[in-house]
Amino acid sequence: MKRLFLIFLSLVLLLACVPTPEEDAVLSKNEDRPASAAVIDMAQTPTEYRETLTENGVTIEFSASVTAPDSDRLPSYALSAAGFSEEQLLVIVKALFGDKPVYESGEPTKEELYPRLLAALEKLEEVKANPDKYEGGAKAYQDDVNELQAAYNAAPDSDSLVPKTVAFATNNEDHSGVFACRGKGVKSAYATLFVNTPIGVESEEKAFLTYQNPERHAGISRAREANPTLNVPDPIVSQEEAVKIATALVEQMGITEYRVAGCEPGVRKDPYTGWYEADSDETPFLVFFTRCMDGVQVTFDAHEYAESDFGEAYVEPMAYERLTIGVDSQGVCSVFWNGPVTVGACIEENCEILSLDQAAQQAAKYLSFLYPVSDAINNANTEGQAQSQEQLSRGSVQTVTVKVDRIVLGWMQVREGSSVKNSHLVPVWDFFGTVTREYQNGETVVTDPGLMSLLTLDAQTGARIDRVHGY
Repeated sequence: MKRLFLIFLSLVLLLACVPTPEEDAVLSKNEDRPASAAVIDMAQTPTEYRETLTENGVTIEFSASVTAPDSDRLPSYALSAAGFSEEQLLVIVKALFGDKPVYESGEPTKEELYPRLLAALEKLEEVKANPDKYEGGAKAYQDDVNELQAAYNAAPDSDSLVPKTVAFATNNEDHSGVFACRGKGVKSAYATLFVNTPIGVESEEKAFLTYQNPERHAGISRAREANPTLNVPDPIVSQEEAVKIATALVEQMGITEYRVAGCEPGVRKDPYTGWYEADSDETPFLVFFTRCMDGVQVTFDAHEYAESDFGEAYVEPMAYERLTIGVDSQGVCSVFWNGPVTVGACIEENCEILSLDQAAQQAAKYLSFLYPVSDAINNANTEGQAQSQEQLSRGSVQTVTVKVDRIVLGWMQVREGSSVKNSHLVPVWDFFGTVTREYQNGETVVTDPGLMSLLTLDAQTGARIDRVHGY
């Protein structure tokens, strides 16, 4: 009996030490679903939302268009990583290369490498003549020249076109394949397709597909990721035409479950320097596709993948499922299909979620913490490093205004624990817009992340989902 009394007394003391929850515990990732969450009629969701709120000294202006699913329900689904089948491969090759013969991807010839070597030599001379303009000096550029010179010396004088069967190599444990099409035996129509797909559930390989034509580009990236301040000329092809061309290719590839989710100009990768930069001849469009089922679509956000942080050093990044097609005035110039998945069981038939107004009220609380009026952001940047003299000269931040111009209700792919192969689709509210900071010296700085959302909320709980970390 005495022992039972001591145990009871210990429990009482332990419970007495549990802290009372803070009022702002609503900002916790692990909060329970609010009692106000409910099954909503998405057809009644307004197409615009206007409100101005002030939280912790931060002004949040909602002047936003609102996109809600064309569906009478909002389910959630389990997902698992998938690969490409050989049947898919046949259809994809046909869509990209048509009836042209497919060849092995051969080594570049001396004729092909000579312009690259010449350009590298010219760049090296420019760096030597202007050393102050190039950080690190001429060593890296000399290394490029040496590498290209060695490749040129070893390159064949003429190209040999070796026919290739459209199939994965049976002795390749990664189940990958490289396919080249060179038109009528010349490099003017040169294009390559690389497909990687894992074999078996134990494989650590990630499935992806890339297609590119080095005659027109050597890769395309988002302009904002390459350089947010890069001056990108207007594309020659219209956005409407680019979307039309990309959509036609998706249909030819036999992909029925994807829909257009975004579009913006891109920048080309210089094949000689490896740098992404604006092309003086033409700017391509990038057309983004995401999965759409039951009238509900995965919201496109320009974060490339969910990655691990220091606290999860042994967790691999999880690639978001995404299909990106580059289009210029000549047609499709690149394809990147990353992280395909298989849709599994329905987790919840019709999720109870926060209404638009509830989500906006919750978003205002988070946005004020994510973009605060605080001296802390004047002392260090996001990497924790001392700011530059130019930044310090601005003085303290006086005001912060977050302007939300687009709100989207859709799905997001969220990892299951530390898994990179299993995830699930959850309903989310996404908020896009800009952040304006006014400094003590009168300077105004506007941060425009473009297609990267300012904030993603779990539509069921109102908790913030970190798109970088994927949970």
